[in-house]
Amino acid sequence: MSLLSKLPRRGAQLVLSPVVGQIVRTLVADAAGSESTLDESALAATADAMRGRIAIMPRFLGLPMAGATVFFDLSGVATAGRPFRFQSAAQRARQVALWRKAPVSFCQDFLEFYGKMATFVYFSELNPEHEGH
Repeated sequence: MSLLSKLPRRGAQLVLSPVVGQIVRTLVADAAGSESTLDESALAATADAMRGRIAIMPRFLGLPMAGATVFFDLSGVATAGRPFRFQSAAQRARQVALWRKAPVSFCQDFLEFYGKMATFVYFSELNPEHEGH
């Protein structure tokens, strides 16, 4: 059982929910080519799935991943003057681009995790009839 699952569920969701939601929205929009065409219910399901994945990670992975998510959010203050979750779509795209080009592989790996997982889950949500195939 991870430390995140020991935290009060509502408290952990309050901290991670808006950040994960905006990370998912930004990375899926990048993969899809436009934020305006995204399916809101599939985005919500994807964000829920991502929070769930972090919550069930082993302690040595889940806690650092939750911390990295909060750090990513707060790092937006340095680049855009506000946390990632409160930025415009253009500002969020710039922050993601900065992290993708960062000389520290941790930044790239963080976005790689979210990008691949979120894109996979999002498009699976759009095509549920293909589950298990």
